[in-house]
Amino acid sequence: MNCRTNIKSLLSGQSLFEVILAIAVSAIILTGIVSLSSTSVNTSTVSKNKSQANRYTSQAMEFIRKEKAFTGWNAFRTTIGTDPWCLKKLEFSSDTAHACGSSEYLQDPVGINTIFIRQLTILSATINEINFEIRVGWIDDKGTHETRTVSTLTDW
Repeated sequence: MNCRTNIKSLLSGQSLFEVILAIAVSAIILTGIVSLSSTSVNTSTVSKNKSQANRYTSQAMEFIRKEKAFTGWNAFRTTIGTDPWCLKKLEFSSDTAHACGSSEYLQDPVGINTIFIRQLTILSATINEINFEIRVGWIDDKGTHETRTVSTLTDW
């Protein structure tokens, strides 16, 4: 009886090789899951930043249209001129009447700098029409990104 028990106990357990193989397979599966999660987080961050940049572009577009409506065409055309504007704040002032530098970031509603830079560039201007471009750019660990909107305002 004692001999049967020993043989039965040897056949019923798992070998060290089987345990190591199971751990290796589990590690490979977990590595794949972690890699997929990391890729998903990176894609989500890029998408979030692009969405925010598009919102900043839309805000600038609405600001420009409201300024034109509020001040009238002639005053607006005189104010906007042909030089670029760094729209870190939504205002046409001497503080914003220049091309953006590399550290002129937009501020969020509580005054904290974001990663975004917004610039208005006048592409062409006539007596009755202004063509312009709004660019919002940012730099992250994936490189330099930019979203652009080109539009035309007319005297109507």
